[in-house]
Amino acid sequence: MHSFLRRLSLPFVLLFALLSLAASQCPGGREIVPGRGIGPLRIGMHYRDLKGALGTLNAFGADGVLIAQVPDEGLELVFAAEGDTLTDDAELVAISALTEQFEGTVVPGDARADIEAALGAASDAVGTTAFYTT
Repeated sequence: MHSFLRRLSLPFVLLFALLSLAASQCPGGREIVPGRGIGPLRIGMHYRDLKGALGTLNAFGADGVLIAQVPDEGLELVFAAEGDTLTDDAELVAISALTEQFEGTVVPGDARADIEAALGAASDAVGTTAFYTT
């Protein structure tokens, strides 16, 4: 696996479009837990652990970075894989919320200033994509 993916999958959580941690089919709500995930979805889980709740996903990508969209749940999931195919061992490295239907201290649609007030400044940023260490 590329060193970038190792760094991303171990100590970093990708927050996309200011903050984009979200989850699917969450008993007890859809609360975003920054740096961890939401409900049953957690950064670091493997695809095999998600298939029960999400079913089989179609993913696209290259060089070991695979993206799977789950429109019914308002999600986009990013996996680190050994190849260009989503296998059971692929690791979830980012969760992106595509809608504003989530709850929490910070949620998609919040202004960057509000997110930084709640979480502090991002460790790194490229354009509108902010990176926070866990």
